[in-house]
Amino acid sequence: MVNPGAFQGAWKAFLMGEKEFYSQAVDDGFVAEAVAKIQLRYFKRFPIDLPEEEDPSPEDLAAVDDDAIEPDYQEPDPEKMTSKEYEEAMEKLGSRQRKIAFRRGQIKCWLAYQYMKDHDINSKASGAHNPYRALLFKLTGKEFI
Repeated sequence: MVNPGAFQGAWKAFLMGEKEFYSQAVDDGFVAEAVAKIQLRYFKRFPIDLPEEEDPSPEDLAAVDDDAIEPDYQEPDPEKMTSKEYEEAMEKLGSRQRKIAFRRGQIKCWLAYQYMKDHDINSKASGAHNPYRALLFKLTGKEFI
């Protein structure tokens, strides 16, 4: 059975629309900046608290303003909570941060994979001197043998 991938529905449609921007960034040498911008735009459309099986409504997607400044996420205040409430809030915050880091990694890997697939690049074909292999290593942090 074929793996459907990490992104489905509107989530995947958004990333498919970003492939050209990413490809241009690779060609121009500003991949990190492009990935950061794509991730920012992604999280504005698909908040981390939104279940993966659920697509946002077309109205929610239309209401996204990419130029709007994101409000700061407030850390729990230990002065206003009991110690148990504070510990629970900090655990929830840590869980949220782990989910964000994981999703950012998924996006970065998906973009690199799609670029290599679209440009018919095999990361293992040219050995250690393949520049795309080095790029994939930088993006994913994984060595390809």
